[in-house]
Amino acid sequence: MISYCSKISSYKWRFGGLWINKTAFIIFLAIQLTEANAWSLLGPNSYEECVLDAMKGVQSDTAAAIINRTCLEKFPKAKEKTPTRVRGECRVNIWHGEPAAKMLAEIEHGDFIGSHLSITNKNSFSLSGIYLGVLKDKKRKSCSTSYKDYSHFYSCKGTVSGWMTGYFSCVPAPQQAWCVVGLATGIQDDCLAFYIREGFDVSKGLTE
Repeated sequence: MISYCSKISSYKWRFGGLWINKTAFIIFLAIQLTEANAWSLLGPNSYEECVLDAMKGVQSDTAAAIINRTCLEKFPKAKEKTPTRVRGECRVNIWHGEPAAKMLAEIEHGDFIGSHLSITNKNSFSLSGIYLGVLKDKKRKSCSTSYKDYSHFYSCKGTVSGWMTGYFSCVPAPQQAWCVVGLATGIQDDCLAFYIREGFDVSKGLTE
C-alpha cells in the first residue's frame, strides 16, 4: 500500500517545512534562467554601449562619473580607447559635428588688442582655451567644418566662466582672417561623460 506521504513526494519536493510542486519549481527556475540569459544577450557589449545606455536622462556630473567608473570596471580595456583628455580640459573642435557647432556659436569675440582677444562665453560651462584656424581659401566668406580646409591653427589660453566676458592670450596672434574652430572646457569633468551629455556621437571616439 502506497502511503499519502509517498504519493506527495513523487511530485513535490520538501524544503524545510514546505512542500514545493516540482513542475512549478522547474518552470520558475527556467523562467529565471531565461531572463538572466536575455539580460546577458541584451546588455551592453562595449564600454560605449554601457555608458550610452546608463547616461540616458542623467544630468548630474556625480552620477555621470559613477557610471563611467562602473562601465570601466565592466570593460577595463576601454581605458585605451577613451578620448585623449579623460579628465580636466575637454577639447571640442568644429569638425566634431552639430553639438560642437552649437557650442562654438555661443562664443562671441571682438578684435585683437595686441595678443589679447575679447571673448564672451554664452555656454553654461567655463572655457580654458579657444582655438583659431586660418582658412586655405582666402576668398571664402564663411568658416568651414572640415579640418582639411585650414592651413594654420592657433591656441589661445585664458579662463572665462559661463555667461561671462574675458580675455584670451594668443601667442602668436594670427595675422590673417581666422575662425574660432575649437574650445577647451574649464570644468574638471569626465570628458566622455561630458561629450555624451552634450549630444556628441562617441561610438567611434573623438579625434583631436
